[in-house]
Amino acid sequence: MLATNVMKYLRDNGVIGGVIQEQAGQNGGDTPHWKVFFTQAYDADNWGLFVNERWFSEGVINRNWFTCASACPAPVDSNHPTVSSNYMPGELYFDIGGHFDLSETSSLYFKIDNLTNQNPGNAINFTPLNQSSNTNPTLYDVIGRYYTIGFRLNH
Repeated sequence: MLATNVMKYLRDNGVIGGVIQEQAGQNGGDTPHWKVFFTQAYDADNWGLFVNERWFSEGVINRNWFTCASACPAPVDSNHPTVSSNYMPGELYFDIGGHFDLSETSSLYFKIDNLTNQNPGNAINFTPLNQSSNTNPTLYDVIGRYYTIGFRLNH
């Protein structure tokens, strides 16, 4: 198991008077507070199976945004806009795979990513201008269930 906790992650663009952004927990980027990768595997003489779990915590799109649903104030400036939604959900993905050795130098293998075909749902990265854009592919699985089958030859 690998687990990462990002408690603080400041981004400074280096411009005098520029906005310093706290990006920890900002799932609109690629820095959630928590990311966990857990794998279990079993290998026999000529075959093996594994299961991976990939999880990350919920967060926000941008920590500098102000969220408001009604009677919203005007934005302070372009770096601190008023938006209707700033929430990004966490996700859990399952992958499975395995191999079968045909000889000492060759094997067949398979893998299924996002086994449950988990849809990122409301993980839409809203923007201040149009309140919608594509889901962040750095964190969220935007493809869905994905199959890989192959033949491996080692010499």
